[in-house]
Order: sequence, then C-alpha cells, then structure tokens
Amino acid sequence: DESAYFVINTTTGVISTSSTSADREMDASFTFNVYAEDEGGFSGSTSVTINVNDVNDNTPYFTEEILNITVRESTSVGEVVLRVEAFDDDATSTYNTIVEYLPSSPLFNVSEGGVVV
Repeated sequence: DESAYFVINTTTGVISTSSTSADREMDASFTFNVYAEDEGGFSGSTSVTINVNDVNDNTPYFTEEILNITVRESTSVGEVVLRVEAFDDDATSTYNTIVEYLPSSPLFNVSEGGVVV
C-alpha cells in the first residue's frame, strides 16, 4: 500500500516519503493515481510511478550452512574438490548481488564461481 510510504501535500502537490521506508525486495515500484480538482468543479488525474532503488541490505547466504567432504591424500593440485554456492537477495541489477568467495584456509583456493581447489 503506497500510502504507508508516501504522502501528498494537498495544497502544493508535493509527494514525499512518510516515516516508513520502502523495501526494494518487497516492492520494486509503486503506482498510484493523483487527482486534482478546481473550485469550478473541473478535475484531472495523472498516474504516478515511483521506482525504488536497491541498497545493500541483505547478507549473502550459502545453500548449506556446513559442508563436510573427504579428499584423497593423492588429490592433484588444482583438482576440483567441491563447489560452494552463495546467494544474495538484493536486486540482481546492482553490484550488491556479486558474491566473492574467500577461503579461510591456506590449504585451499576458491576460484570465481565458488569452485574449491
């Protein structure tokens, strides 16, 4: 409901945000009609669309919280042992959804795309 996010000054026509902020992941845009009427009884209307830009307000998350694997001691250097996958619920049109994988162990490397070698 756009009335929870925007108010219009009935004298000036200025539309401003209310005390509640919009969440891009819930509503990407708001469309509503604005009506004007003069004292002579004539009226007009227009449609207003307000698009909500995304901010980085979601934390990346993995499909699995804990992953346990076993590797042979003869595993070759550069051999893929696992692929991890993380997601971010921010809008895909922003850089907020680019996930960078950082290994926490010097024994493994994580390449682009989450491939563990």
